[in-house]
Amino acid sequence: MARREPSEGGKKRKSSAAKKTPAAKKTPAAKKTPAAKKPPAAKKPPAAKKPPAAKKPPAAKKPPAAKKPPAAKKPPAAKKPPAAKKPPAAKKVPAAGGWGELAFPLVTLPGAPMRRRAYGVVDVEGRVVHEPAWSLVGPFGDGLAAFREGERTGWIDRAGAVAIPARFALGHRFREGRAVARAETRGPFGAIDPTGRWAVEPAYDVLEGPHEGVFVARQGALWGLVDVDGRVVVPPTFDRIYPWSEGHAVVERGGRCGLIDTRGRLVLPTEWSSLFDVTGGLLGCELDDGLGYLDLRGEVALRGPFHGIGPFREGLARVAVEGRWGYVRRDGSWLVEPSLGDVTPSYRDEPHPGDFQGGLAVWAPPDLEPWERRHGYLDRDGRRVTDAVFRAARRVVDGRACVSTDDGFGYVGADGALAIPPRYKAAADFSQGRARVTVDDAVGGGKVGFVDPDGAWVAEPRYDDAGDFEGGVARVKRDGAWALLGLDGRERTAPRFFQVGQVAEGLAPFAAEGPDPEADARELARVNAALEQALAAGLGATARPFLRLAAAPIDGARLDQDGWWDAERAALGPGHLTASKLGGTPYLPRGAELPRGADGAPLALLAQLDLGAWPALEGFPARGLLQVFVAAGEEPWGLDPDDLASGRGARVVYHPEVDPSPAAPPPDARRALPGFVLRRVAALTATRRVAPASPYAHDFERVAPARARRLLEDERVRQGYFALAEAEGHKLGGYPAFTQDDPRAGREYRQFDTLLLQLDSEGDLLQWGDAGVACFFVDGARLAAGDVSHALYTWDCG
Repeated sequence: MARREPSEGGKKRKSSAAKKTPAAKKTPAAKKTPAAKKPPAAKKPPAAKKPPAAKKPPAAKKPPAAKKPPAAKKPPAAKKPPAAKKPPAAKKVPAAGGWGELAFPLVTLPGAPMRRRAYGVVDVEGRVVHEPAWSLVGPFGDGLAAFREGERTGWIDRAGAVAIPARFALGHRFREGRAVARAETRGPFGAIDPTGRWAVEPAYDVLEGPHEGVFVARQGALWGLVDVDGRVVVPPTFDRIYPWSEGHAVVERGGRCGLIDTRGRLVLPTEWSSLFDVTGGLLGCELDDGLGYLDLRGEVALRGPFHGIGPFREGLARVAVEGRWGYVRRDGSWLVEPSLGDVTPSYRDEPHPGDFQGGLAVWAPPDLEPWERRHGYLDRDGRRVTDAVFRAARRVVDGRACVSTDDGFGYVGADGALAIPPRYKAAADFSQGRARVTVDDAVGGGKVGFVDPDGAWVAEPRYDDAGDFEGGVARVKRDGAWALLGLDGRERTAPRFFQVGQVAEGLAPFAAEGPDPEADARELARVNAALEQALAAGLGATARPFLRLAAAPIDGARLDQDGWWDAERAALGPGHLTASKLGGTPYLPRGAELPRGADGAPLALLAQLDLGAWPALEGFPARGLLQVFVAAGEEPWGLDPDDLASGRGARVVYHPEVDPSPAAPPPDARRALPGFVLRRVAALTATRRVAPASPYAHDFERVAPARARRLLEDERVRQGYFALAEAEGHKLGGYPAFTQDDPRAGREYRQFDTLLLQLDSEGDLLQWGDAGVACFFVDGARLAAGDVSHALYTWDCG
């Protein structure tokens, strides 16, 4: 049974099963039809915005001078982890009240076992260039790839040999012969050359690039430019330098914007309220009377009553006037006057699908809400080559544009005509003449394959996951592992990798993963140490004994079949009427009748426990027969949400003495029980256990000292404590488990301080709605006297 964590703040959690039943405190209600979702508000035409701010790394210390790296032909061998230590012998923590001892420490790591992952390099033909030896390998650039060895970074060459030893705290990918790096974790950034020497001395809080021979650099709060040899091109004088576009970058100083080029020249002075990226030699700007475009001399190239503008692509720009969109040429003439609606972009569309690319742009009719929109395509002559029939339409890539209709995903060609009919469950843009598509499979999920521009299968849909083609290969996953797929649809290797990284320069990093018993042992020792502290801090004193109940279903004794009582009797023998069991024919003294519910119908036996046959529990009768009856039929199976202790639909019965010759049970006790929570008759056995306080119980925060609770904030330690607490499952006595809340948190039920019996959901034997749990509580003082006539009955689920 899966572990359930207690709810926090009174919030209810849901389990993964499909069926949902009422919570224990509420009357079961009919399921409501979900309310229709309110469609999102219509998007306004985008206002002019400034480019996004560059990210800031943490402040840094100056690192020591770099030492000359030793020559290395082979990568270092993977370090052999220390041998796993044998778990210490179990200690004994005294439990409260003299109830025996709590076995400790844990001998099995709680939660998922630790895994060991190492990275190597594979080429596009599937040949392993270097076996896994490092904790991480990045993509190649300029013939080198960064790798991690412990907490340090170095670089390997294409043959897998170490070119720059791992002596840096952080290192990025090589571009234009340089890689941004830092020597210490909080040190400043610089840039190294392929030999590992500093080309740009580490002196910057941020270093981005290079781009066309220059880095964007920040010192303190100000930004400037430095070239790849460390020479300052522009001193740090700007408040912001935005990303490059066509060899230019927007800069900001004192709240005003300007433009610089890669040589550091101030192409436009910082006197504009807002500037946009340069595209097609023009850049958007904010003018006194609206939005417009400037040329690189700072002269207004185009102005109009524009409330929204897009970049110039293929000589045309998408602009908005009074909420309607149109297309304008560079000379200011209209290709399409403002008459179109806004276009809903796909999450992956960059540039915007409404901008021209590959000779087409997406258009939408005006005055429609986003959820009502349909899309079509315009050509560069302004003709609507495709009607607005697509739910979504993307930009043209490799001569094809992905579209969707109510029938699925397909593709149109560069002329706007349908090239591949909509027939896929999902689809991606074309890349290197191949498109990744998903089709439904037999179990209702999806399988991924690849098609060519005509829609013919290059690789049949048999993969669980895949990436797009890059460098002549695509990453594909089947049977739980990754492989490389060629453009011809043949796998370069059988699926064998745990992970495959970005393909660049004909190479890709890959990861192999497997069990790590040494790490398991280290983690188990850490968890045990924290648990020992929590027990010593007070949780050990809460330990309480209980009987763990195990159910063994009896073959042929299904309660929805006639004759189940014969199968029960044959399996349990002559004493079957007084045996410990779930369901079955109940023991009845001579002259007694079955307990009945408020409607007068006889109740069904849920559980019967022969206390004298099991280890004794202090506070519980040492002998006699304990029985629990609940209402048969449909849920809530005797639960009374208005009064959990009313007994109107459930009864707990205790027989101090058992008649050695009981009467044969009445026919009512052997009738079929449609809808009953219990499916089969099962024999019960018991094992004495000891466990500390349950995190599910309403008073856990009161009985668990603050120091112990702080230790349990660690997730792995928390999982370990759940293992010690053994709150779930079938049990007699001890501490309870809930899927929602403990109903005894209110004063109304505070007197029910003792868990009498807990029955958890278990496979096809017993199911409380959506994998829930049922508990029966009594007053401990009355239980010691053998009085169980007044019991609280509750069950809940997700």
